[in-house]
Amino acid sequence: MHKPQQNMEDDWEGLELQQPRGGSQMMLYAGMGVAGLFGLVVCVVAVYFIWTQFRQRGGEDEAAPIVVPSTDEEETAVSPTETAVIAPTSTLPAAAAPSSGNVEAVRLASTPTIDGSLGEWDGVMATSSSSRVYTVAGWDGSEDLTAVWQLAWDNANLYLAVTVTDDTHVQTASG
Repeated sequence: MHKPQQNMEDDWEGLELQQPRGGSQMMLYAGMGVAGLFGLVVCVVAVYFIWTQFRQRGGEDEAAPIVVPSTDEEETAVSPTETAVIAPTSTLPAAAAPSSGNVEAVRLASTPTIDGSLGEWDGVMATSSSSRVYTVAGWDGSEDLTAVWQLAWDNANLYLAVTVTDDTHVQTASG
């Protein structure tokens, strides 16, 4: 009642074409020859570049002689002249108000002491900055937060003194 199960491979037997295997060895030798030739070309190019680098470093050419043209005219010595002394730039008085948008730094006679006290800054014009630069939505605290700053300089440095007025002091960083 049961038929033996047929092998499906038997149905395809004889229908597949058999590929000749004679040329595979020749292709292997041809591929090896091309690879060997490519490797040889790479080696020759590498040797050429290395050779040119050593040749440029090793053989220093003699420098060409410098020819100085001769002049038939005699040079005469000229006596040195005195140079004019230029007066230093004058400093504007500290009480003068600068034009709108400009701030001028005042020259200090001596270096200020960096100690947090601004007593030495008397006579240096102060500029107020009460405009809001950074705001958070809904904040209008320009009345309780202002900065008054002063600029001065000496021969070595530019100095900036700032006095900040704020009703709430918050400092989350140091340094």
